[in-house]
Order: sequence, then structure tokens, then C-alpha cells
Amino acid sequence: MRRKIFFATMLMCVSSVFAQFNKASYYSGADGKKGSALKSAMCKAINSHKTLSYDYLWTAYKTTDVTSSGYIWDMYSNTTQYVPGGSAQGKSYSKEGDSYNREHSVPQSWFNKDSPMRTDLYHVLPTDGYVNNRRSNYDFGEVGSVSYQSNNGFSKLGSPNSELKSNGCSEDKVFEPNDMYKGDFARIYFYMVTCYEERVSSWSGSGMLNKTKYPAFTSWALKMLLKWSKNDQVSQKETDRVENVYDIQENRNPFVDFPGLEQYIWGTWADSTFSVSDYRNPYEVGNEGGVNDGNGDSDDKKDDGNTDDKDDDDTGDKDQDQGELNVPLGDYALVKSAPSSWTGVYLIAYEDEEGYTVVFDGSLNTLDAANNVIDVSVNDDVIASSSDVDAASFKIQATGSANVYSVLSSSGYYIGKSSKKNGIETSETYSESLGNKLSIDGNGYAVIEGSCGYALRFNTSSGSGSRFRYYSASSQQPIKLYRKQDKDTAVETVRESAKSGKVYDLNGRVVSGAPKHGIYIIDGKKVVR
Repeated sequence: MRRKIFFATMLMCVSSVFAQFNKASYYSGADGKKGSALKSAMCKAINSHKTLSYDYLWTAYKTTDVTSSGYIWDMYSNTTQYVPGGSAQGKSYSKEGDSYNREHSVPQSWFNKDSPMRTDLYHVLPTDGYVNNRRSNYDFGEVGSVSYQSNNGFSKLGSPNSELKSNGCSEDKVFEPNDMYKGDFARIYFYMVTCYEERVSSWSGSGMLNKTKYPAFTSWALKMLLKWSKNDQVSQKETDRVENVYDIQENRNPFVDFPGLEQYIWGTWADSTFSVSDYRNPYEVGNEGGVNDGNGDSDDKKDDGNTDDKDDDDTGDKDQDQGELNVPLGDYALVKSAPSSWTGVYLIAYEDEEGYTVVFDGSLNTLDAANNVIDVSVNDDVIASSSDVDAASFKIQATGSANVYSVLSSSGYYIGKSSKKNGIETSETYSESLGNKLSIDGNGYAVIEGSCGYALRFNTSSGSGSRFRYYSASSQQPIKLYRKQDKDTAVETVRESAKSGKVYDLNGRVVSGAPKHGIYIIDGKKVVR
């Protein structure tokens, strides 16, 4: 996002709010605080702000929510191109892409449309009107069974997934924003229950809130939001937006100003004191975590800040290893070249030219069924792990024959093809006829070839429904493989392509400049910086 800063005005008018902001002074009352006391101190710093009119939000969006291409920054849809203040502003709609409106990410029905919450720019965002309407006032969550999704599966509405249910979510439906904005929304929710700490216990109509000042959230919601904020950390979009909103509304979002602040209030750093001048981001020192268990955080007291390079193939801090990866352990990373060993857990995916991606649903008992797919989102060649995604996985194992592998679905069926006829053969026990040869072709597509020579591909034009099957015709669509990352496979993936003199992250991307704290591959070895 490009900031709208009028430099001449700023030089002439040094008394402007934006120019005078001093972080140390603004947040001085929070120094030395922790946990609930830190939340209350942050409330005092940000609670007093200018109350805007509802109509003025349209004007504010021209500054706060415009992409570098000059369109409204829509966090619910990835296909809209609304001109700020143009003919689509606040108009009626019948489908996605007709108009944009003012979305209360914390639904205004929860706080009875009271001011100043109703016009607080930090949570009232411009979004596609049709998608906003489908979201209604449902809680944010992670969807299991999808009942609605916006274009390209960007946002979803449906029943909560098994993880949310196991954590206590009893909602019938939840709305799931795209992975690329989940952290943004988490930090918006942290801001709202902090800024309006004296009011939040009276807010109703939400399974995410528990009618208390602290922690304010129900257990399942807090666990989810902490996970979202960790997995999608503060972006330039958010930091730019804070500056622009501060110029208008005259308060800030401390969860953007201090990435990881939520861990000091609700997480595993809740027993660590906060310091403005010597702030430590929990996510950068490898000590991030989940909800505070009340036992304190002894690890952070031991951190001496040592960044010496160290070969960590067999030793080292396991928690730090798992906390510093660009591809979080357990997520699925795109396979771009053949590994030394194919053994591992994979998603079998089809991706169209516009980036819409589905994966072969290995949880089905009838693997040859029409529409045997689930929708997924891909961000930077990574598919985030979830209960539904993991249920769609396949386990690939060596069989003892040269370059022959078994492919086992999560439902317990081996798949393959021995007869020369389009389809899939399955069995609960492995036999040589179900063996597969694996490779990556010259275009970067995965080839899973059955014993009859037919390859697993995706048919987009089947009259009875799109599906994954073994086909003889090359006219069917090629597939890609995404491999689940654990400590060994993440390192092995990069070692296969590492070149002398270059530094790679664990997703195989070349790191330019001086690497930040984390784990990298240099000359085929894993090192900690």
C-alpha cells in the first residue's frame, strides 16, 4: 500500500499528528506491565480517540485502504477492482464484484451499533458487498464443510472444522477469511477487546467472546486467533494502514506496532514484562507459543541472544527449530524437483491458470467418485495444514523395487492402475499391480504413473463431475505434489537444490541480504543463525 503523505505540508506543519508520534511516549504507561495489566495499560493508551461519522468512512478509505494499483483493498475477495469513491461505492449488489460497502469485522450487532465502535476505522473495512452479506454476523473461524465460498475459494462460510469443535466451538457456521489476512483480522480483534476493555464484557451475540474484561475471548477463539497471528505476522500493509488511520482517528493498534504483543497478554510470554525501549518480538526469538498455561515462560529467561552459526543436524532446541521456519512444520510445500527419497506425506493437487487449486480428497472411501476434491488456498507455494487438508493426504512409500512406490490414501486405500482403462484401482492391501513410478517432468509437474503406464491426472471436463483418475490421454490436466514438512523433509528438500555460496530458507527460496534469526541451508547443511 502506498501512503498518502503530503510531504510539503508535513515540512511546513510539524505539528501534524503523524509527524509528532513518539512510540516511547505514547506507550510509556505499558512499561513493566504483563498479562492482564498490560492489556489495561494499552487500553489507556489507545482508548481516547476521535469518533468519526459513518459517512466519513467512505472518504477515509481513499487513504487507508487503497492498493498500489489504485483499487480498494478488499480483504474478502481477490477478484474485485473497485475505484475508491467510484460508482460501486455502497450500491446494491446481486453477485460478487457488484459493489463494496463498510464491513464491521467485529459485527456491530455484537455491541448494539454503539459508538465509537461503530465507526472505528481499525475494524470497519471496505469489502465486497455480496461476500460481506454472506458473512453476515457469523464468528470468524476455520471451515470444515463449505456451504459458500467467494471467487477462487478466497473466503469461506460453513461448519467449523474438527479442530475448532475439539477446542469447544459450538457454532453452526463460521466465516473463514483467506490465510493471507488471518493475522490481520486476529490483530484487529486483539485491538478491539483491548481498546474497549471496559465495554467488551457487555457485548453479546458471539461465541468468540466470554463476557469478561480479561481474557475477553472464549478458549477456542483465543487459541485460533493466536495461531492466526503467529502464522500470518505483521505485514507492510498493516503498518502503513496504522499510520494512515492514526492520522485520521488519532489512536493506534499496538498489536501492529509491537508484533507478537498478544503473546505478552494472552500467550506463553504472559509472565514476561513488556518494555517499549527494549521490546523483544516473541516470534523472532523462537519462543512463540499458544495460550498461557500459568506456568510462566522459563525459556525466554535463558535466551542469551547468541546468533553464532551452528550445525544443528542432530542437536539444538527443538522448539526453536519449529518456530523459525518460513514453511511452518506440518504445512505442505510445493515439490519442484525430484527428492532423493519420495517417502513422505503429500497432497495431490490441480491448479488452474488463475491459481484456483483443488486437492485429491484421500478421505473418500470411493476414490473414483466424481468431484473427489477439496478446495485449498496456496500462499507462496505452501498449503496450510488443517484437519480437512490432512484428511486429503496420501502417504508415499518405497516398495523395494527400483523407483516403484505405493500411494496410500488417508482412508486406508492403496491406489494405482494396472489395466489399460481410465479410472483408479484401489485395495486395502498393497500388491505389485498397484505400484507407481514417480518423477517431476520438465515443466515442474508431478508424474504418478501406474503399472499400466497410465498417469494420475485431473479431468476438468467430465460430464459427471471433475475428478482425479489415471488417464491415458495427455489431454487431461497435469498435477502437482505438495509435501508435508517435518524437520527432515524440510531440510532434505533444500539440500537437493542448494548451490554453493547461496543461502536458502527451508522452502528452497534464495535469501537475499543478511538472514534474520532462523534456520537456513548453506552448502547443503542446516545452520542456525
